[in-house]
Amino acid sequence: MSIIFINDLVDLCSVTIKMYLFADGAKLYCHVKNNGNMEDLQTVIKKFVEWTDIWQMKLNIEKYKVISFHH
Repeated sequence: MSIIFINDLVDLCSVTIKMYLFADGAKLYCHVKNNGNMEDLQTVIKKFVEWTDIWQMKLNIEKYKVISFHH
């Protein structure tokens, strides 16, 4: 059994990207106002995937598929 510390995940985020950590997961949040925000979000997603590769963790992409659009 291995112990994996996830507290360093929040260090992947930029000023415009928020990450919420849970006991068994994490959630990225970004208020997309322009292309720069979209690029920031994509960069954080890539860093997140790299982090999971380093720690040999498998992402469960079937677990969450939420995108919210608000006015």
